[in-house]
Amino acid sequence: MRSWAHHHIDIDALHRPARLARMLGDSSYADRRTSSTEGTTTVGGKVVVHGQRSWHTAESAEHAGLSVEDLLMQHAANYGLLLTVDEVQDMAVHRNNNRAKAALMCIIRSIRNGTLRVPVMLLAGGLGNSMSVLGDFGLSRLLGGCLHNLGGLDADAERRVIRDWIVISGGVGRNVQPHILEHWVGTIAAETDGWPQHIHTFAPQAAQWLQNHGSLMPDAVPDTVMETGRKRKREYYEQRVLAIEPVYRRELALMSAAAPERFGMRATDVLAGFARVVFPDGRHPGTVAREVFAEAIRKGLLAEGKRGDYQIPIPSMRRWLSDCYGERGLSLDNEIGGAGGER
Repeated sequence: MRSWAHHHIDIDALHRPARLARMLGDSSYADRRTSSTEGTTTVGGKVVVHGQRSWHTAESAEHAGLSVEDLLMQHAANYGLLLTVDEVQDMAVHRNNNRAKAALMCIIRSIRNGTLRVPVMLLAGGLGNSMSVLGDFGLSRLLGGCLHNLGGLDADAERRVIRDWIVISGGVGRNVQPHILEHWVGTIAAETDGWPQHIHTFAPQAAQWLQNHGSLMPDAVPDTVMETGRKRKREYYEQRVLAIEPVYRRELALMSAAAPERFGMRATDVLAGFARVVFPDGRHPGTVAREVFAEAIRKGLLAEGKRGDYQIPIPSMRRWLSDCYGERGLSLDNEIGGAGGER
């Protein structure tokens, strides 16, 4: 049976050979790249080796060395190569970079169509807008069964996953009182909204606590477990809004609170709301609105629903945004320099 090697890479590694080489553990790539940029000069009968010193040396070296395709074929020659990449929606930043886009399209198509002549698999994960981003790169049709949209788990599935973490990973025995186990499961489920990211924020913490305490369950989930989980959940949300200025966060919080939860928000309404926020930097409000809208989608702050509407996809993230930036949220005066939108 063929063995498989697994490497976790990032999007840039798919179009930058030197980066891919590092992520594949190929330490010799740097030597090959260096030698490819060397030149020779004959001085008094002796050959003198010198290096290029122009500004494009690194770029020239990149193209002189092995290509991404070469590296993949070389590393998968004797065994299968499984590549995993997260945040695949970040490919969107290369939409307007023709060179990077062409390189990404080429290698992804080669992997997808099996034209590398060696077994290479790419397992990609990302946010709900990943499919539309992949479509922009020529991957609009995927083989049935290879696309799995996790989204949020239903209540029963969520509780089963949490229970497995506690019982299996936490090592809880059969002698645990059922009502205590269910109380733990319910306490954690109240914080996770069925979202896999949040389940993994709380449940492993509970399992680790149990392992450290002989798998004995007190009546309630320890405060330290819940506080750690809540802290990490807030950090997750803060990371998602980092590139969006506070005034737009507030506008989104207010629009989301006013929209019917069942139907979400229309794209035109979101754009109009963002366009109401004007900064005196000379840019057209409509242009800024489209940029903020695209960034909110890229960061997972907004997700498109089946009806073409848009929502903040995680209920607890919607509540967090409202608490921080909505009507009941903190004043933005200190964050944006007071009224009028001045920086």
